[in-house]
Amino acid sequence: MRTVSNACDPEEIFSESLRYRLHSALVSLATKSAKHDQTYCSRQGIDGVMVIMKQGTQALADQLKQKWANDPQCQNLVVFLYSDADRKLYMSGEAKSGLSQSDFDAALNAHIQQLQHPSDSNEAAIAIAGVLKDIGDKKWADYGGSHPSQPLAHFGKSTPLSSSLKMGMRLLFHIDPNDRPNFDEVLLKNLVSQIAGRKVAVISVVGGFREGKSFFDNILLKALQAGKAAFRPDETIGGTAGIEFKNGPERHTIGIQVWDQIFVRKDTSGNEVAVLLLDTQGMFDTQSQLKHSTIIFMISLMLSSHFIFNKNGYLNAHDLVDMNVFVEMSQTGKQKVGQHLYFLMRNWGGDGDGFAPQYLEQIRNASSRTDDLKDKISGVFQAFDRVECYTVPAPGGAVTRANGSIKASDCDQDFLNHLCQFANHVVANVEPRRVLGAQLAGGAFEAYVKNVLNHVTANSALCVNNALQATIDYSLRLAKDKAMAQFNAQLPTAIALMGGDGTADTTLNARLATICAEAQNLAALKKEFEHKCNEIRAQNSEKRRQHEQREATRKQLEALEIQRKQEKDRADAERKRAEQALLEKRQTEERLERERREATERQMQQFHDMQLRERELRQEQLQMFMMQQRLCQPVYANWGGGYEPEEPVRRGPGRPPGSKNKPKVDPPKRGPGRPPGSKNKPK
Repeated sequence: MRTVSNACDPEEIFSESLRYRLHSALVSLATKSAKHDQTYCSRQGIDGVMVIMKQGTQALADQLKQKWANDPQCQNLVVFLYSDADRKLYMSGEAKSGLSQSDFDAALNAHIQQLQHPSDSNEAAIAIAGVLKDIGDKKWADYGGSHPSQPLAHFGKSTPLSSSLKMGMRLLFHIDPNDRPNFDEVLLKNLVSQIAGRKVAVISVVGGFREGKSFFDNILLKALQAGKAAFRPDETIGGTAGIEFKNGPERHTIGIQVWDQIFVRKDTSGNEVAVLLLDTQGMFDTQSQLKHSTIIFMISLMLSSHFIFNKNGYLNAHDLVDMNVFVEMSQTGKQKVGQHLYFLMRNWGGDGDGFAPQYLEQIRNASSRTDDLKDKISGVFQAFDRVECYTVPAPGGAVTRANGSIKASDCDQDFLNHLCQFANHVVANVEPRRVLGAQLAGGAFEAYVKNVLNHVTANSALCVNNALQATIDYSLRLAKDKAMAQFNAQLPTAIALMGGDGTADTTLNARLATICAEAQNLAALKKEFEHKCNEIRAQNSEKRRQHEQREATRKQLEALEIQRKQEKDRADAERKRAEQALLEKRQTEERLERERREATERQMQQFHDMQLRERELRQEQLQMFMMQQRLCQPVYANWGGGYEPEEPVRRGPGRPPGSKNKPKVDPPKRGPGRPPGSKNKPK
């Protein structure tokens, strides 16, 4: 359970929705068993606690009663213990609880077959809820059958409440992860029994998730309970006595939740109305499908007489266009979809705080200059009788860090005072929910809620024909009951007149004429309602056709968009492939050019090395030649003997240095007997 509950299931044998159902049955039992006389304890009723265990006994129920009995004055505690292993339900009550063992056994025997042979846990929980209902009905009958509506007239007027009768937010509707809608019909019947014949006003708070809706619900709760929202410095906001809230990115509220007790306030005409407070999960969070958020938004919109749109920051065109879609889907013909629309602007950074009609006028003027936004935003303003905007400054760090509850003294006082002022304004202007101009009371409201839930979840709410038909049937039933009551009231007089001497025939005829006129008025009223219903059905059929046409056009546009995207993707892929091929070609050319340069550089280096080697060889050869020239210069001394070294050349007088003329040398003398020109050298 996400709130304080009278149903304890530590082993989670039953689902959460079943535990809520049992808790609602216990609350209803406490209401029906209260006597509401001048004695304090007799006004408390049966303080019932349900314990669900795999294995339990009567002795365990008695022990739990002794342990949990903390009210020695009233002694009205009753412990119900369900043992899942043997399918048995045990009861242990205090002496002054008013529930005897025989009354319990009589209620249990009526459901014993369903309890001991259930097809599933759901059927077992239904059987237990049936036992509690039978006990409550018997107590109601014992006390006169009219008391449950009496104490509810004091809610919101500081009536003392039993500390054991724990009130809080209960889950009325949600969509589970398997996409199945879940609706607590027992909780709705309990609320309708409290409403009785009063008109019904519904205040709901919607908006984005993690934007402070549950915190503001506590301010509204204070205004509904005490008549005015004002907090002492040491007073706690939230917590177990209020509506718990949570910080951080995770969602806290799921589905549509309702405070399980009504508040009786005065409307603007001074008449008593039963007020219901609704809280909704954050729109478009990260844990819900878009369709689920849409359904929850539309249900809240169609049930509410006061619709508060909680927004963090400034309104933008996206917010109003989305709301216009919801309004069009919820609207019945040309009828207005709601009565009061409030924009609660949190963390306001504009000029001044409080009511800001100039801001709404600025939005309307700005949108009128844009054709595609003008009709949509105007549709939002025209769908409600009254549209207001209220701005609130930033909450301060203590509020944003708070988890579950916070002391009023820890809140930024400017922020808290503005929220209280707005909550008091909403409560002071409360008025009943109207559908087709008729104010809804208990019976019509129950049928309206059921049909709205069924219709929205099944048909995505292009219209509300089922809810409209429920309201029409209720109006016809009221007219019929009124005519029958008048007929029954005048019937004794008519019989008495018929038994007389005939002198009162004129009076009898007049009375019969009046009855006939009432019957004709009833027939005319029925015909008028049927005509109006047919007109609205025709308008809704046209709206459905237009919607289907828009859907077909949207699908065609989506198909074209997908086709264009695919073509663009193919073109991008081709372009990327061409770019890749060009890049690879460029890289190949660069690689070849690099290899060619490297080969050329290697050849040049080899040529340079070869030239360098040749120079070195020539240098070495030259050095060897010079050495030979210096060391080996032989001269022939003569032809007759060996070699003699050549004498140095002596320059004659007057010979310039560097002269190349050599001294004359006499030719060698030939020996005897050698002919001239002989090449033979002497031995």
